[in-house]
Amino acid sequence: VTFVAFDLLRRYGVDLTARPYAERRATLDRWLDEQQGWTQSPFFDDGDATLAAARVHDLEGVVAKRLASPYRPGVRNADWVKLRFVRSGEFVVIGWEAAAERPDELSSLLLGRYRGGLLSFAGKVGSGLDVKTAARLRGELAIRHDCVLDVQPPASAGRVVRWCEASVVVEVQFALWTQEGRLRHPVFRAVRTDKVPEEATGE
Repeated sequence: VTFVAFDLLRRYGVDLTARPYAERRATLDRWLDEQQGWTQSPFFDDGDATLAAARVHDLEGVVAKRLASPYRPGVRNADWVKLRFVRSGEFVVIGWEAAAERPDELSSLLLGRYRGGLLSFAGKVGSGLDVKTAARLRGELAIRHDCVLDVQPPASAGRVVRWCEASVVVEVQFALWTQEGRLRHPVFRAVRTDKVPEEATGE
């Protein structure tokens, strides 16, 4: 286990929150040199190169901080900005979920994507689905008794799953892919009537 620090707010009983970030960071550097098994989050001063490296390594994004900024506990402000990378892709709907107490109300979609001509599970999306769109999708999805995938994805606790034909393509915005090949932070954007299922590659 490694303890990773990104700021230092107090040292020798002295409050450092009003000091510039660059000064606090330098103090943190000196302090961590004395600690066994402690380290700090990486710090880079070339914004463009940092963004490029973060994309290459498939990170969610970066945090940009003004060097002269104080630390303001519990306050959101423009001195620290989270820059999250956003991607989008097309996916085919292979099923939908509902809460056990409302089994006929579609609340999230189960998604697949074609890779090398084979359909694989890509995850689920519920964010971004409004009531009207969910009701319309429920009417458009052709229910089937089994899953179209060779390996059925695990069920979520307290959820009812309805499988459907892989015929409806949707566009989904997301942050990145997990190691298991699942979408992270997916948000439903639209139904893509201009796409056929085989075009739903997730790219």
